[in-house]
Amino acid sequence: MKEEGRRRNVSRTQRGLRANVVQSWRRREEIMLQFGLLAAGHLPVFFAMFFTLMLSASYVLAVWQGDVDPVFPYISSSGDHRPESCFFSMMLNLCSFLIMLIIYLRYSLVVELNRDSDHLLRRLNIFTLVVGMTGGIGMFIVANFQESAVITVHLTGAFLCFGCGCFYMLLQFCLTIYMCPLYNSRRIGFIRGAIAISAILCFITVLSFGIAASNEFHKHYPDLPTPRPWSRKTNQ
Repeated sequence: MKEEGRRRNVSRTQRGLRANVVQSWRRREEIMLQFGLLAAGHLPVFFAMFFTLMLSASYVLAVWQGDVDPVFPYISSSGDHRPESCFFSMMLNLCSFLIMLIIYLRYSLVVELNRDSDHLLRRLNIFTLVVGMTGGIGMFIVANFQESAVITVHLTGAFLCFGCGCFYMLLQFCLTIYMCPLYNSRRIGFIRGAIAISAILCFITVLSFGIAASNEFHKHYPDLPTPRPWSRKTNQ
């Protein structure tokens, strides 16, 4: 009877420890998702709302004014002419500020969790911050240099924004997997990895088909400038 009682006590203790570990992991996941004690987890939601509003309003205004073809124009083309360019610049500047703030808060959260105990994690976190901030600066450049104003600067900013943005998501996937299971679960890492891979594939697809379409157009119209993206009119 005594032996059976001891086994029951050990079993209860083990179940209690497992419950505490699970509760601790869930609490850490909640802290990670809410950006620590700042409870700033709502900022990515605000960014998504503002960015969606910017895309939708710019597209509607551009199509209404006849500045773009309604069939899937590039974002830059939707915000290239007035009055949509004014709204495009204002909202995208706000979005670039928000995304850089989110990137810095994510960096600060990992710093607080790590506390320099893992030097590899610290270096990876710093590198991820630099890549993310570079992408945010690229978004700021896109917002203030329209496609028809300074095309070279605009394309450079767009490449930095989308290229560094995709690379940043891939680095966050690596960072999340590296921090498992102490600070987060692998489930979050796999979700971030799927989003990163999807973004990279979309970026490569858009870049490849854009270059191929431009080359194909110039084969038939070598003396004409490249038309607006997805435009079916050769004089635009």
